[in-house]
Amino acid sequence: MTEKPLFFGNEASNRLFQNCIDLFINPEIEKRQNMGEITRFEEITKAQIIFFADNKERIVRLNDEVRAIIEIKLKDGIQKEKGEDILANEVEAIYSAKIPDETYSDCAYIIMIKYGDNWYISFDFRYNKALSKGYIEKANEFIECASFGLSQNYLGATIDNLFGAIELISKAILLVSPTSKMMDKTNHCVIKNSFNYFIHVGNLSKDYSKTYNKLSKLRSKARYSSEKLEIPKDELKEITYSVKSLKKEAEKMTRVR
Repeated sequence: MTEKPLFFGNEASNRLFQNCIDLFINPEIEKRQNMGEITRFEEITKAQIIFFADNKERIVRLNDEVRAIIEIKLKDGIQKEKGEDILANEVEAIYSAKIPDETYSDCAYIIMIKYGDNWYISFDFRYNKALSKGYIEKANEFIECASFGLSQNYLGATIDNLFGAIELISKAILLVSPTSKMMDKTNHCVIKNSFNYFIHVGNLSKDYSKTYNKLSKLRSKARYSSEKLEIPKDELKEITYSVKSLKKEAEKMTRVR
């Protein structure tokens, strides 16, 4: 496959295109040829690569095998009825493309479509979007309980629920870019250390790391000690605001585009 993409001089896009060809498309064509599935060369006009977070073998689809929801702009003067075929030479521009199948909602993917002399590439390298969404929804329950606890001056319960919320939110964020630690069974220490490193390398504000670490220190006394907990209510309000703000960041990271 020798086509060169036209991406308006965008070197990064050209490099991504060529990497897709070299790493995924050409090896898939060669594999199919060796298995006798392809007996003659067929021009590749569409391709789709689906990646799994659990190291399951990726799926490579070519041409009519590709399944995607595509938003396009037709050329001037061309009108189509619902369900009517659209030819590549009738397309002025492609705005977006995504996988329609919920089976792959936790997968990363690349979609490549040729129209005219151009190639359009859509990619989403986030994993576990549906899985992470479940953690965020559960975290919201803890936040609601913390808000009620704060209104009743139940400081220990407030801190314990805020810690539970920020831990769930942090795991949701980390799962989007999975590591072996996050995909395996985790504990408090693994999640906290992984999230602190995630913050340390510049992914989010360091204030979130400070909030997590503060709640981690307070939780032991809040949950297990019989001593009276002394912490200003205004400080707990600030911590609550920080946890809610982190939840919004997580929702943006895991939103299906």
